[in-house]
Amino acid sequence: MSAPKVFLSVGRTSNERQETLVQTIEKFLQANDLVPQTVGRTYFSSKQPLVAIAELMHECAGSIW
Repeated sequence: MSAPKVFLSVGRTSNERQETLVQTIEKFLQANDLVPQTVGRTYFSSKQPLVAIAELMHECAGSIW
């Protein structure tokens, strides 16, 4: 059985502090046997952004907004 995926709602980071925060959250999830999933970071699609988000969220067991 694979680790549950968790949708992480993150846009593009615009500075180092934001990137550090996102990486910290991702590491926390991974340390707790969860797989963070984010459009544009771990999941890529040529579809419209909201369509890609909906598809990814459908694959996930939970989300962090």
